[in-house]
Amino acid sequence: MLMRAKLIKIAEEQDPTLSSMAYHMKLKFDKYWKQESNLNYLLFIAVILDPRYKLQYLGFCLELTYGPDEGKELAEKSESALNELFGCYVETVNASSSRNRGSNQYPVHINVDEEDEENPWDMLASQFERHMKEVESEPNDSELSRYLADKREKRTKEFDILDYWKVSSSKYPVLSLLAKDVLSVPASTVPSESAFSMGGRIIDPFHCSLSTQIVEALICAQSWLQTSQSKVSAREAAEEIQTYEEIREDFLSKDCIDNQQQIGMSLVLVVSVN
Repeated sequence: MLMRAKLIKIAEEQDPTLSSMAYHMKLKFDKYWKQESNLNYLLFIAVILDPRYKLQYLGFCLELTYGPDEGKELAEKSESALNELFGCYVETVNASSSRNRGSNQYPVHINVDEEDEENPWDMLASQFERHMKEVESEPNDSELSRYLADKREKRTKEFDILDYWKVSSSKYPVLSLLAKDVLSVPASTVPSESAFSMGGRIIDPFHCSLSTQIVEALICAQSWLQTSQSKVSAREAAEEIQTYEEIREDFLSKDCIDNQQQIGMSLVLVVSVN
């Protein structure tokens, strides 16, 4: 929303160059954010899964951007998409847990009455009763509804969303899996394209025998170093660059003097020999 408003403001500037650039950028922006068919609802779901914002913040921004009616409709569609995605995760987790229970039930001896052993239908009925006790003991409300109903977290600079979902995995076991998968998706293709470019620079003809593990370690280490938490002052960086330039010029000048001296000595030797 803020970006679109900024582009509209710049497009109305008197400078024809800036105005033309902003106008074409706005066309590209509207291509992905104005038409509903091009919207990526996974980005909206990521906002909902941020405990500082949730569905209220998403609906607020969508109504400001698209208007009350269309914004409310988009917010409802985003919530519906999240519910559908959460349902898929619940089915996957339940299927996995049922397979694990089934594999663990075979070696375990089940205590049943002698009458149940003679009648397989009674044994099946008793197993069903135990299963229903386990199901009925679980809370009826889903993790997603409880998460949306809980109060939002306070906005702080030290807030780590991945650490939040790690700590909340016991409270929201299925929803935390969904959140980790959604929040790990990059919002832009630039990092992945940069990784491929970086890999091409690392695997050159002189390093073509590196293993995949070493290449992955080099790419990850370089990415971590580039995105470190330490902030570098622009003035300090400029001073360091200037210092390096002075050292380089001093080195080159000394190198040139040494070369000239060597050339002079060579000429003297040639003349003396002749």
